[in-house]
Amino acid sequence: AAPLPAPDTYARPFARRLAACGPSARALVAACAVLGGRTTLHLAAKVATAAASATPASSRPTARPAGARAVVRAAGVAWIGVPSVQALDGLAGALDALDEAVTAGVLEESPGRVIGFTEPLARAAAYGRLGAGARARLHLAAAGAVEDAGEALRHRAAAASGPDEALAGELARYAAKAAQHGLWEEAAAHLEVAAGLAESAARRDELLTAVLEHVLMGGDVGRAAELAAVRNADPRPVRRYVLGRLALASGRLDEAAGLLASAWRDREPGFAADVAEQLAWLHLVTADHEGAAMWARAAIEEPIQGAAARPYDVLVLSSPDAERRREEPEGGVAAAVRRLREDDAAGARRLLAGTVAALAESGPTHHRLLASALLAVAEYAGGHWQDAVARAEHAAAEARQLGQLWLLPLLEVACVAPLEAQGEHGRALAHATAARAWARRLRHPLGEQQADLAMMLLGEMPAGQAMAVLGPERGGPFAPDPWPGLVEGLIAEGRLDEAESRLSALAGPQPARLRGLLLAARNAPAAAEESLAAALDLVRGGVWPLEEGRALLDLGRLLRRTGRRRAAAERLHAARAIFGKLGAAPLAARCDQELEACGLEPPATVRLGLTPQELSTATLVAGGLTNRQIARELMISVKTVEYHISKIYTKLGIGSRVALAAKLGEAS
Repeated sequence: AAPLPAPDTYARPFARRLAACGPSARALVAACAVLGGRTTLHLAAKVATAAASATPASSRPTARPAGARAVVRAAGVAWIGVPSVQALDGLAGALDALDEAVTAGVLEESPGRVIGFTEPLARAAAYGRLGAGARARLHLAAAGAVEDAGEALRHRAAAASGPDEALAGELARYAAKAAQHGLWEEAAAHLEVAAGLAESAARRDELLTAVLEHVLMGGDVGRAAELAAVRNADPRPVRRYVLGRLALASGRLDEAAGLLASAWRDREPGFAADVAEQLAWLHLVTADHEGAAMWARAAIEEPIQGAAARPYDVLVLSSPDAERRREEPEGGVAAAVRRLREDDAAGARRLLAGTVAALAESGPTHHRLLASALLAVAEYAGGHWQDAVARAEHAAAEARQLGQLWLLPLLEVACVAPLEAQGEHGRALAHATAARAWARRLRHPLGEQQADLAMMLLGEMPAGQAMAVLGPERGGPFAPDPWPGLVEGLIAEGRLDEAESRLSALAGPQPARLRGLLLAARNAPAAAEESLAAALDLVRGGVWPLEEGRALLDLGRLLRRTGRRRAAAERLHAARAIFGKLGAAPLAARCDQELEACGLEPPATVRLGLTPQELSTATLVAGGLTNRQIARELMISVKTVEYHISKIYTKLGIGSRVALAAKLGEAS
């Protein structure tokens, strides 16, 4: 907790600058070094004066040491030149001392009489030159002058000359209060100081276990791993719980299972709820949803809940049909996940934005990262795609930096949908691939399942294989439900009976649109138009902008193919406006193709000699889509796509996708 020393190459010239100052200025600098950071002139002068009052008369210098070298050699109080009590008495004396220190380039002043060192190393150089006695007196003076109780305790600890069990107890009690408010880093810092003051090795080990737990709660898994590597003979079950928590955060799931199970067997009321909650998260990560729900309920039933308890979050994530309990918080992740499942993206976004902000102030880091990823999911559903991408990618980067490996597969997956919707397929695929790689490396079944969902969304799996992998699952909290896309793929592939059998399992506004596509494929245009119009009514008004745009696009395509080109163009223009606002480049391009096929605008087909269907296919080929993805986009079979590509190559006299992209670029 002490400042790192400044190197001699810096400390020597700093000492010469300080030597040019009188005793009062040097005393002010010493007070600033002990207070640390920026402080007020009044407080620094008060500390310097109080320390001078406590200095034995025989230790006070009567004159400034002669020359810079003498000042550097002088030790302790003599070096800083602690003045008499009157030297800094009053504003005038303090201002004169400050003027000297500023002129020497040691201190600087900001508005409001706020003072501090000109650079960080200056504080380290000044603090390092203080003798032990001067340092203790200044810290004691600071303890009596500062208003913050935690800061006062730290100063008292810095002034201690050896073990002090009473002071260690005060520090531990203060840390407990800080932890109650979610101030994990502050609690860990006080506990670490308390451990250094403990008289017995057993008590020191207990306090260091608490340090490890609070560092983990603060989210820094890397530092926690370093602390865990230090020898500690703490035999209590709580030590196994903390090490189990560290193993889970580090992605060592088998080790976490053993440690947490052992801690639960020897549990105590004070941390039993925390053990149960960690076991719930472990079962969720290993895709044992029933076990996760059971342990979450066990955590809820424990009489004592920790300050960071979030069992309702894991209960809702593991058990979609779990009844809402009276004790469940109105806000937070659990309530937001329920809103997402009810297709209330706006409500979920409001709740999660407040939750993320609250957890940033005081809360476990891993809960904040999870809430951030879910907020990105809600932002995607509500059409705020740029925000969703920025938030999800930032959460994933922070998790990597902190060593929160167990979250990485889920956070990487949250990046995929908004990127793919904006046409950034390569970037989306990189996140999905990273999610799969992390999940397999960590043996993380939930992460692997979510990564598979992301791959399905990207069209990297054929519909049949995707359904075999997915089974009866309906997606997950971090990846959109893949079934609507799979049903659309079945319709495009002509597997209409299979698509219809899957439609009955879907919920929300999407089934009406998909039924319209199915009816259109069965050559029932009137019924298809009615179903698409009903789908549009369900999502009109911006409640689900992406689905509204899709319904308008599909209706426009149907109207064009039944000869009502002007009505089709009206819907297609509306869809184009929605997709443009969202940044949905692929869907906006499809609207442009359909509008051109309406024949109401100058066609590019004339310049290239392609039919509208061929131009649509060529544009998607040039955009990097596979034949299977193109079939899904245009609702035609893969064989038809291959036929169109062959005709396009013949008409344009080319033989590759690269050459096709170049031709389209020339014609645009």
